[in-house]
Amino acid sequence: MSTEKYPKPPKNLIDGIARAQASPGRFQVPSPLLINEMGIGDYMKIGLTQPDGAGERFWVRLTAIVQDGPVKTFTGAVANDLTIFTEYPDGALISFQPRHVLDVLQDR
Repeated sequence: MSTEKYPKPPKNLIDGIARAQASPGRFQVPSPLLINEMGIGDYMKIGLTQPDGAGERFWVRLTAIVQDGPVKTFTGAVANDLTIFTEYPDGALISFQPRHVLDVLQDR
């Protein structure tokens, strides 16, 4: 886990877009329009995988949105205790990009 304000996204984030393209109709992700409407305080579901394919999906509460040219990066605080990836305790910051978003929940 990084202690930086905006940590680099982990390399083992689930790519929701790639999964949806590989399994159309079985795996769906939010639309880019909906993802772009998300703001600080909203929740996004992301996931991490291990080399053996095991993984864990979890919610993060958005704490920052950084637009660097065409690249948008979200940072969120983990919103629950993880069972596999214990290096990310409740409240830990994790960064990710729109392609990693598996679900959304607006806090409005």
